[in-house]
Amino acid sequence: DAPQGRALRHRLADFADRLKVALRAKDLHADVIQRAPGAPLAPLLADADVVLPSNALFGAAELDAAPRVRLLQQPAVGHEGIDKAAARARGVPVCNAPGTNADAVAQLALLLLLSLARRLPIAQRRFREAAFGGPVGVELSGRTLGIVGRGRRGERLAIAAEALGMRVLSVRSKGGRPALLSLLRASDAVSLH
Repeated sequence: DAPQGRALRHRLADFADRLKVALRAKDLHADVIQRAPGAPLAPLLADADVVLPSNALFGAAELDAAPRVRLLQQPAVGHEGIDKAAARARGVPVCNAPGTNADAVAQLALLLLLSLARRLPIAQRRFREAAFGGPVGVELSGRTLGIVGRGRRGERLAIAAEALGMRVLSVRSKGGRPALLSLLRASDAVSLH
């Protein structure tokens, strides 16, 4: 069982617990059914009114197996894996939770940026070989980071990059070719959001 899988299950269990408490406060009830990895989803859906599919694929077959479902609530940012056309055809709204992973995505982008700038594999090898000496890679302070898409995730990354002394430029993800080309020419590194 991978650590990421355990962490995701922990977050989902925490979310489910908070959902149960909130529903109980309104005299409502929730059964949280977690599917074993690889197990079919359809047999668990017959009595479901609301489904949080998380990372499960949810298409026409699953909707057919869930005749009572009134809402598909993705507890994450995207709708990937949900057949929105099939849900729309059955009058079932599909919702997500925008912004829930903005910090995590920005931190990962920053980690990757630092890893590339400091040439992490070379630095690790030199450390293992006890070949201490001059720094590996380049410092980010004074460099320019271009961010394509300055939504929640891009904004969080901009704050972190500025804290490192970077200059930040950004364009909207649908800002057009001239704006993108200008950003690419002026940036030392670019992050897409």
